[in-house]
Amino acid sequence: MALGDTIFRLSFCEGTSVLLRQTCRDRVGVCLQRCRNGMAFAAGFSQLKTQSRAFSAKKKSKMANRNILKTDIVYVAMSGGVDSSVAAMLARERSANIIGIYMSNWSMPVTAPEDIETRYPSWALRRPEKLEQYLKEKAERDRSALKAAANCCETDWNDVQKVAEQLNIPVIRLSFEKDYWLEVFEPMISEYSNGHTPNPDVNCNRYIKFGKLYDTVRQMAHATDVQRWWLITGHYAKIVLDDDSRLRIARPVDRSKDQTFYLSTVPSERLEHVQFPLGDYTKDQVREMAKSMNLVTAHRPDSHGLCFVSPTTGAEAAAQAVQDGVPIPKPNRYSQFRDFLNEFIEPQPGNIVTTEGEVVGQHNGLWHATIGQRSGITLPQGNPKYKGVWYVVDKDQRKNELIIDRGKDSDFAYSTHIICGFLHWHGQKVSPEVLKQFIEKGTLKLQYRSLQEPINVTGVEVLTNLMSDNKTFYKFELEKPSYGVALGQFCVIYNNDLILCAGPIRDRVTLYNVSRNQELNDAVSTSQTDTVSP
Repeated sequence: MALGDTIFRLSFCEGTSVLLRQTCRDRVGVCLQRCRNGMAFAAGFSQLKTQSRAFSAKKKSKMANRNILKTDIVYVAMSGGVDSSVAAMLARERSANIIGIYMSNWSMPVTAPEDIETRYPSWALRRPEKLEQYLKEKAERDRSALKAAANCCETDWNDVQKVAEQLNIPVIRLSFEKDYWLEVFEPMISEYSNGHTPNPDVNCNRYIKFGKLYDTVRQMAHATDVQRWWLITGHYAKIVLDDDSRLRIARPVDRSKDQTFYLSTVPSERLEHVQFPLGDYTKDQVREMAKSMNLVTAHRPDSHGLCFVSPTTGAEAAAQAVQDGVPIPKPNRYSQFRDFLNEFIEPQPGNIVTTEGEVVGQHNGLWHATIGQRSGITLPQGNPKYKGVWYVVDKDQRKNELIIDRGKDSDFAYSTHIICGFLHWHGQKVSPEVLKQFIEKGTLKLQYRSLQEPINVTGVEVLTNLMSDNKTFYKFELEKPSYGVALGQFCVIYNNDLILCAGPIRDRVTLYNVSRNQELNDAVSTSQTDTVSP
């Protein structure tokens, strides 16, 4: 071997050795850095898990603090129905200090039915031989309704006392008639007078049950030596903690009895002392619990609407009917809700017109109908132009006209957008950007009637009305056109099962508006094309 070859190979080996040593050092450095990064990640992940556990523990602790203790004082709002009776029973199992409260909100005398001007059905007017029988039956129904309306509070109060005696708890009766009249009834009458369709139950919960009653109960509790107090109702709803540890109202287990719609404007800060024990039960389970405890209200039918308009059968009559194996009787009531409204609103006669502007009848006030319901008038069925069932599809307040169309597929009756004003935010106000994030996730829902299938919201726009003191309105785009949206109804917005906000509907965009705008745009485009054509 030549000396040069030997030197070259030694140099090569040394270089290779150096290269290998450098490569090893680099790889070891990379491994060490990765290790450090991994340790940092592990530490960060561990810290995140710790924070998550701490947050979860905080939520559990806060919810645990809402457990009713034996020493707590509990006030139960009792209406005489099976739901509030079972709510009181469940509370009785937790605390030794239970007080039932019955609210008497109505004893206003009503006008005698014979003094109310009423429109009679066209079929009765066309058949004189049946008109007399119809009038006789109607008079009996109205007399019974008058008596039932006057006695509804007393019937409920009697049932409340019976349940309180069974549970061995004291019960008191409070009157909030003035508050109910000012905060619920008068605004309802005002809305109807303007041709709107309000929901008085929403305001009743906000201003009476969780307003005046809540304030009264708080004063009563502070007058005692007890540190913790609760107001319990029989609503089907839940109170949960959101991601920011704020108390929020959420949908119940039994979606068929979901009452969150009516609780949508209750201030979230008032939930700290409120409980809804029925939120984890179904209606059938509640009935069974009432039967197992032999509560007198176990068979009493559910109430619907205002008790002084649509009274409910009392517990004794309902139990007797079940024992006899016969249907539970339904108290006679006003034949139409508008008959009740006629006692408080002066007639405002106007025309009933078709969507084409043809006058086909008269009404006594825009409150006599709501969008989506049958018009109540019969048009000549022998004429193909009028044949079919006609529905109320719009109201023209300026002209005082009810607008009707044939069939339920009218573009006037279906809304693509809903515009709400005066939103009551449940918890912290959410920005439009966050609302749009909910839309992207598909979690933003809307309801304008209780118990309806929630509607997906696909767009939101914030509007400022310069003609109304710069008040803010929200325009919600619906995933699909919805039937029977009426001004004055409450619009409730949910993020999944949590209430976000709610407010009255102040305007709507119909399929007709959309198609009409498209026609106008097409006409403008055609006109511009014609202008530039050679």
